[in-house]
Amino acid sequence: MINSKFRKTIQNQKLINKNERILLAVSGGKDSMVMVHLFLGMTHPIGIAHVDHQLRGEESDRDRLFVEKMALENDIPFYCKRVDIKTLSADSTQSTSEIGREQRYAFFNEICTQHQYTKVATAHHLDDKIETFLMRAMTGSGLEGLSAIPYLNGNVIRPMLDIARSEIEHFIIDNNIEYREDSSNAKVDYLRNSIRHQLIPALEKIMPSYRKTMANTIDNVGDSHRLIQSLLKTTDHQIQAEESTVISIPENIAGRLTYLHYQLKDLGFSRTQLKNILDGDHSGAIVQSDTYELLRNRDTLILRQKAQQPDSKEEYTIDGEGKFALPNGDQLSIVQTTEAQKSTDPFIEIVDADKLSFPLTLRRWKIGDSIKPLGMGGKSQGLQDYFTNKKLSVFEKESVWVLSSTDTIYWIIGHRLSHEVRLTEGTSNTFELNFIKKE
Repeated sequence: MINSKFRKTIQNQKLINKNERILLAVSGGKDSMVMVHLFLGMTHPIGIAHVDHQLRGEESDRDRLFVEKMALENDIPFYCKRVDIKTLSADSTQSTSEIGREQRYAFFNEICTQHQYTKVATAHHLDDKIETFLMRAMTGSGLEGLSAIPYLNGNVIRPMLDIARSEIEHFIIDNNIEYREDSSNAKVDYLRNSIRHQLIPALEKIMPSYRKTMANTIDNVGDSHRLIQSLLKTTDHQIQAEESTVISIPENIAGRLTYLHYQLKDLGFSRTQLKNILDGDHSGAIVQSDTYELLRNRDTLILRQKAQQPDSKEEYTIDGEGKFALPNGDQLSIVQTTEAQKSTDPFIEIVDADKLSFPLTLRRWKIGDSIKPLGMGGKSQGLQDYFTNKKLSVFEKESVWVLSSTDTIYWIIGHRLSHEVRLTEGTSNTFELNFIKKE
């Protein structure tokens, strides 16, 4: 029964192709030892990988020696790595289980590369899938998390996901399979173990067939998740993240949190982060992933890469007319011109050359800056107030350049020229100021 389920899952889920080499992740426990036994009945070349986390002292050592002995007896290549998880977790915000998982899969991939294994097989089974679903449901997961454990994820396969724990235990007895017992599995101070030892038995009493119905529920959730992903890939409203992107968030759109999460989860944003920024009414709030920032700006969100964040201390001296290239590829041109007609391009201005006082400074604006905006009769206005009136977002304000002398701002580039350098009837020499953004 268990053999046929195992093979059927591999076939139906297309987990293994012909001529593939499979690396088995083996702890020495019941599940992984049964998986080894099942793979020994197949024709694919296999290897065994074991990671000793050094969390249980001599017990961990005995696990490693047990797995190594079994591999040797069956003439299976054996690969082992010892990792001091406690030391690694001491300086990390991650839990020991998260660090352990990262270390295991990094080692598995290393062995695959070195020894030409094409897949890594883990011994997750049906009860693991149900426990994961319940654990994630209790901690507030979305559809993706509730889809639980996939049969195939990259090069990792889980061919035992349709086999229940009770079937594994019967198979062990029937085939006299030796295994190691992890003493930590019996503890209830971990959420998963509490679900396993307390919640699952209660569910079994209420509905003895709960495994079948729960498996169907998880499959249905997974189908819904994959459908949404597929539909979003074909929609005209996919969010592009190459440049700063404005995302509309109308209040009356049903499922806007789910839509936004599916669009941005691959950029590192959690559902909780997105819910907080959507539910909040604070314009200017920012959430961050490792590589992106998301800004709430009134009724929109603005997404940008962290690498696009301007350096507020960036400042350059311009000694005279000519062309000045910035390190990022932008360019400022100050050249004489006979043109007196104002350009419609906000990045081009015609100014009275005799009223510019070199050397000039090209820099980012800062708190306390003020200008006498053209058209206000020489009255001064703080740049912060100017930006507020123009309803510029935090990101837009951060990117603003100003052209100034020691104590006078001549131009808020792309926005407003100063009254100080306006053309008058007495103007005899003119400069064209042209700020050219890289393409």
